[in-house]
Amino acid sequence: MSVQERVARGTRWLDRVQPGWRDALELGRLDLASGDDCVLGQVFAEEAKARGHGLCGYSYALRDLLTPAERLDCPDWPSAHGFESLQLSLVCRNPRDALAGLADVDDEIAALEADWRRMIHVPRDEFASPVPTR
Repeated sequence: MSVQERVARGTRWLDRVQPGWRDALELGRLDLASGDDCVLGQVFAEEAKARGHGLCGYSYALRDLLTPAERLDCPDWPSAHGFESLQLSLVCRNPRDALAGLADVDDEIAALEADWRRMIHVPRDEFASPVPTR
């Protein structure tokens, strides 16, 4: 699945779970390697803090907002929805290839962040297809 398709899935999920989520993002802080500054970290920071569990927005979203069906249907849910690197989860599964895979992880994270920045400016009506047109 392409970066664009994954970010599109994440955008549809956010539109359903947290309408107006785009307003919570500070693009200057966007960093998918940080639980506080990634998309989920920023969007759900206030909810996570209000719940008092000591979780960042990313951890709160994955722990408290995903339905059991979403967890079962998609074991790599965060990466399949563009919230984290698929390459990183593959590297973690095969540590012997970790050094070789780190460049791929950096490239993928950069591509994901670029697509999230682009997606924030796409109106919902233009987002009817799974892969937005450029």
